[in-house]
Amino acid sequence: MVATSQPVINSFDKTLINVIVNHNETNLIFARSITVVGNTKTMTVLTIIAAALLLLIKRYPLALYFAGTMALANLTNSIVKHIIKRPRPTAHHLVHAGGYSFPSGHSIGSITFFSLLIIVTIILVKSHVLQTLATLIFGSMPILIGYSRIYLHVHFPSDVLGGFLLGLTFIMVSLYLYYRYRLSFNPTSTPFARDSLN
Repeated sequence: MVATSQPVINSFDKTLINVIVNHNETNLIFARSITVVGNTKTMTVLTIIAAALLLLIKRYPLALYFAGTMALANLTNSIVKHIIKRPRPTAHHLVHAGGYSFPSGHSIGSITFFSLLIIVTIILVKSHVLQTLATLIFGSMPILIGYSRIYLHVHFPSDVLGGFLLGLTFIMVSLYLYYRYRLSFNPTSTPFARDSLN
């Protein structure tokens, strides 16, 4: 629908832009600060750190799962951008942004990364309180980053939604593959079981 500029997409974008965009200085400062978390460089560094920590505690399949999912999601983002070739919004950009608009790289990167953190936390942490707290904190980050991309005029809302959908797709597919890998070694294993394959 984005590629063919369907009216429903244009209506969706205009409606959310009117709701989100304003000239509040505090919102601008916040958006510029939070959007940095979703930058490619930031996501790459955070992914390397997360994978390294998992390797350090000898969770080798989990480290591979984490890094592999992030790499595949970002590669797909680049491919889709060059297939769709959607220009960015013509409004004055409040931060630098180059390349094509759909899907939002910040959105696909952040939803994938923080969803992986939630999964890793559920696998490794026994406390339900900490699991819930981590889910709330990590789950809010992609939403805030996606909001910032719209607020800063560098993405349409449908770019952000598209990035979220792609990222969640990779999470579901990669979690299924990870589960199947575990089953090949332990038929009674579940995705969130704590055993030597973690």
